[in-house]
Amino acid sequence: MPRCPYYLNGLCYSPKTIEKYGSPSSEPVNLGYCLSDNYNECSYYTIKSSEELYKYMGIEESTNIYLPIHIIPCNYNSECPFFEVKQIEENVCVSRCTYLDKYITRSSVEKCIKYWDKCPFYKMASEQVAHSLSKH
Repeated sequence: MPRCPYYLNGLCYSPKTIEKYGSPSSEPVNLGYCLSDNYNECSYYTIKSSEELYKYMGIEESTNIYLPIHIIPCNYNSECPFFEVKQIEENVCVSRCTYLDKYITRSSVEKCIKYWDKCPFYKMASEQVAHSLSKH
């Protein structure tokens, strides 16, 4: 089922929403648009170029972050020691795997939260840390 890339957990993360309300908001959410093939007809949907979005959000790392797939709620947390939430601006955050030095897509973040100890990257990083500690 197609859905708007700016919709997450009842909030709209569109740059137009953030511009109007100062942060992601539930105000413009209309599930008739957000969860349908017609999401691009919503007045809050934008097809601004990536560079415009990053400039508006003040992000220098445009080659690493694509906001529609990387924005997460700022209260997300994982027990994984390699999981990091980076705040871009108030109520706008992205997550990052410090081991891989990569930003994590919103669809993968749930796995980092629920199954972090089964993650192959967590296991490799833990083994690497343990190995480097054993050398000292």
